[in-house]
Amino acid sequence: MVEPKDLEWVVDGIDLFEAIEADIDSVWPREVRVEPDDVRNNRATLRRAVLEEGWPLLDEVRGKAAFALLDKSGIRDAYIERHPGLINATMFAIVDEDDPAAALISWTQPDSKFDVLTAAVDAGFIVRTRPDSATVEAEEGNYTRQQLAIESGAHILSTDFPGNDDNVSYSLWPSGEPAIRCNPRTAPPDCGDISG
Repeated sequence: MVEPKDLEWVVDGIDLFEAIEADIDSVWPREVRVEPDDVRNNRATLRRAVLEEGWPLLDEVRGKAAFALLDKSGIRDAYIERHPGLINATMFAIVDEDDPAAALISWTQPDSKFDVLTAAVDAGFIVRTRPDSATVEAEEGNYTRQQLAIESGAHILSTDFPGNDDNVSYSLWPSGEPAIRCNPRTAPPDCGDISG
C-alpha cells in the first residue's frame, strides 16, 4: 500500500507518481511485480477480468509484489487519468466495485460495510479493511470490529497494532489465535489453520 497522504500529485515541480514508480522500479523490477495489466490479461477492463477470470493463481505470482495506491481523493483520480483503466500502470488503485478499474476494494469499516466487503470477496476482488481505528479498539481492548474484519473474508487487514508493542495488550492476532488462518469465505474445505 502506497499512501501519499495529503500531498498533491505534483509538489514543487516534482511529479509524485514518477517518483513513487521510480522508487518501486529501483527495488522491485517489473519481472517480480504483479501489475494491473497482468490481472487484466486480454479482457477489456480490470473489473471484467476479476469477475470473469479472477486474479492470477498464487503459484503463478509467488515471490512477486503488487502495489496499490491507497487513496480515494484527487490523487487517485489524477493517477487513473494518467493511466486510464490502469493500463500500463505500476500500481492498482482503490476504486468502487462498479468502476472499470476495480480489482482491489477497500472499505475501512467492517461493521457498517460488512455486506459490501463480503460481496466483494465473493465476487473475486482482493479486499482490504481495518480491524481497528485510531486507538479506539486498543484502548478498550475491544475485538468486535476485528472479528467482523476476519469474518468478512478480507484479504488485507491494515492495523496500527500488529502485536509488537509491549505497552499495549491489544493486537491484530491475540495470543492463542492461529498464525496462519484459512479465509472463512474462500478457502477450500481441506484448508487448515496453522498455529504459530
